[in-house]
Amino acid sequence: MRHHFAFFPAFAFTLCSFQNATAQPPTLVSQQPPPRVGTPEKLLVDDVKAFVAALNGEDPVLDAGKYVWKAHIGFYGATEWQRWWLETRGTHWLAISDVRVVKIEGTEAEITLSHRRDAKQAQATIEGPFTLKFGPSPLDKSIGGPIAIWQFVPQRPTAAESLSVAPLRWAIWMVAQSPNANATKSFREAELASQPEKRASNREAELASQPEKRASNRLKQVARAVFRFVNDFEEIYAFLPEFQEEALDPYLENSEAWNVPGTTEKFLFNGRLSGKREAQVAEKERTILFYDGADEKPIYRFDGKTAVALADGHVEMADAQQFKTFLWQ
Repeated sequence: MRHHFAFFPAFAFTLCSFQNATAQPPTLVSQQPPPRVGTPEKLLVDDVKAFVAALNGEDPVLDAGKYVWKAHIGFYGATEWQRWWLETRGTHWLAISDVRVVKIEGTEAEITLSHRRDAKQAQATIEGPFTLKFGPSPLDKSIGGPIAIWQFVPQRPTAAESLSVAPLRWAIWMVAQSPNANATKSFREAELASQPEKRASNREAELASQPEKRASNRLKQVARAVFRFVNDFEEIYAFLPEFQEEALDPYLENSEAWNVPGTTEKFLFNGRLSGKREAQVAEKERTILFYDGADEKPIYRFDGKTAVALADGHVEMADAQQFKTFLWQ
């Protein structure tokens, strides 16, 4: 019996100690990004070199975006430039020869730099000046949050700065992907001036028994694709109308959904929503998402009605009077 009395208090103490131990809240270790070491000049030069290295990588727009001030991630026109950049790697693989820091004033800096585009180039090309700003980039996905880095401020190349003369200026401009900068148009004008873009306008009718229902069904598919896309891009309509197919095709059930029944034309995204967050659209049930027409002018091809998808996902076959009640934002 004394053996049992001796064991019981020890067991009780052990149990009590275990309960007290487990009752303590776990200690959370804050994961902060590691501090950057070096003078402002060294950090600036390091970030410039990192940007150029990203341009020379497999996905220049995505990888270099965090080094460009207020760059956008999405489909705003840089894909065409990136395709050209990658295809011309023989002449657009940049190697920095020198970075000259002109001045650093607080969180702003100015530099010029010289670079070679291939090993055969005898003399380095000097570009600049470039303005940079120091701060955290929203596109930086470092553990613990974005770290402060130097970022190029995009500036539209001048008429004298051709793609061969100022490849870095063009790269910064295109990687920025500003929805209002019309970067792709300027790129095409610079690279394809002798080959104006051709746009099909053939309205040849195709045989269809119920074009209205087909139009409505197709627009519903496109609207569903937009919701899936926005969900993956931080609730932002992150594409321009001219790149709607490139952005949404991976989310679309049927590629024919783009086509307006009875024509060879395509439904068009409301460009006023480009770059906006879904939450910024106050009246989704009245805001146009996709429509049949161009330049915000609908075509009433279905017995005096036009097909339109609204931002809440529903589709209307609207006459001219009803269409006036819808919003472009």
